[in-house]
Amino acid sequence: MEGADNIAKRYIEYLFAIIVCTTIVTIGSIMAIQINNNHKANEQIIDKCMENFNEEGSVTLEKDGLWSPVVCKK
Repeated sequence: MEGADNIAKRYIEYLFAIIVCTTIVTIGSIMAIQINNNHKANEQIIDKCMENFNEEGSVTLEKDGLWSPVVCKK
């Protein structure tokens, strides 16, 4: 009986490890996708900013944090 209990305990530990690893990979993938989407959106904002203010001479780009969009100012 001791062997069956040990197998059941290892099965639960392996199952828990698989669930934790899958969760970590999923969260990391979601974050990478979101960062990529933010980067693409910021590139578009910067391109529009440069097109609209090209004749002004100076443009300031500001970003508050990793998840915030770029703000374009004259």
